[in-house]
Amino acid sequence: LLGAAGSLAQADAYPGAGQYPTTRWLIARPFADTFTLTVPVDAPAGEARVIAGLYDLPTLQRQPAAGPAANPSGEAWLELGPVTITR
Repeated sequence: LLGAAGSLAQADAYPGAGQYPTTRWLIARPFADTFTLTVPVDAPAGEARVIAGLYDLPTLQRQPAAGPAANPSGEAWLELGPVTITR
């Protein structure tokens, strides 16, 4: 979860709670997963962006991201959408 000043929350997990590794994914077949992010109580109110990406665990190297939701600055993540943090 990215706010104007940087990262507000993060969750790292294996796809499908470890039951659906990327080696089993089929090309062009959608996959949905659920993650919970805990926003800190002192996070500033305002808009934040939900982003997602994959990385290789042994090297921690992010995997390439492509498509209309891919980060245009070249970082390997997709933007899933905005959220509003309220107080």
